[in-house]
Amino acid sequence: MAETNDAVLLPLGAFGREALATALVLARRPYELTPTSALVRLVGTPPARLRRVLAALGRAGLTEAASGRGGGHRLRRSPEDVSMLEVIEAAGGDLRAADCLLGGDECDGTCSVHPAWSAAQEALRGTLAGTPLARVATG
Repeated sequence: MAETNDAVLLPLGAFGREALATALVLARRPYELTPTSALVRLVGTPPARLRRVLAALGRAGLTEAASGRGGGHRLRRSPEDVSMLEVIEAAGGDLRAADCLLGGDECDGTCSVHPAWSAAQEALRGTLAGTPLARVATG
């Protein structure tokens, strides 16, 4: 049985992890504009990649930007109103496995593993949907 302090690995690619890290930085400063240069430093992502992350978050309506002196980025909504799942999905993340765990190209829902795996995926999605950035941004 896993201990509560064991590492948690989400099935996210680098882009999804960077989007979540960026959103968490912004959630820690909910009403401030954070300059791109500060986000690059705090997230540890190269500027060009961070621009793509911010563009994805902006297209999803999660962030807004102000240009010019004193400009930067911030969440469009309160961190209490933005879920972890929204950020992951904005980055193109899909937590549902497309390939069958038993080796088929696509699961049609009839394999013996499907019911348990589907329930686990939906539980993860439900937990992330119910977890606002504000709850995890304080750490």
